[in-house]
Amino acid sequence: MTAHAPPGGDAMSQGAHNQAAQAKGAVVVDAASAAPRDEPRAGTDIAVLFCVEAGPMEAQAVLLAESLRRWGGRLSGASAVAVQPRFGPSIASATRKALDKLDVRAERIRPSHNASWYGTINKPTALSWAEKNLTAEVLAWFDTDTLIAQEPTLLDLPDGVDLAARPAE
Repeated sequence: MTAHAPPGGDAMSQGAHNQAAQAKGAVVVDAASAAPRDEPRAGTDIAVLFCVEAGPMEAQAVLLAESLRRWGGRLSGASAVAVQPRFGPSIASATRKALDKLDVRAERIRPSHNASWYGTINKPTALSWAEKNLTAEVLAWFDTDTLIAQEPTLLDLPDGVDLAARPAE
């Protein structure tokens, strides 16, 4: 698998961008000088995933879904799944209805591990479930506290690139 940190919207060269990304802790492997595309790979099917859990995260999940649908550009019509990957109370019926209205599938999964106590276990649990249960070519993970303010074009990976990641700051 080839990883690639896609360039930002500035005039920074690919090499300078990779150095800056590495300085922030990203692992960068060039994809044989692959350049970003103006259009996604032919036939690319993207599924957007994020977590939802009972409590404050419910409002964040709805705001993320609203921003995706309103400002997501080509991604605004993507399949979206809000995954509840831990044991705990169900999300409120009002949250489920709001997600349904935004055409976001709410999916409660039963973890196959006993590590729900580990703070970030929700991400690998949800992505493992998605890999087994969704047919999309590309899985795009968003933290639930994300708001989309413009089309996320950096998700259009060049040929030969299978993974793009950005470390948290």
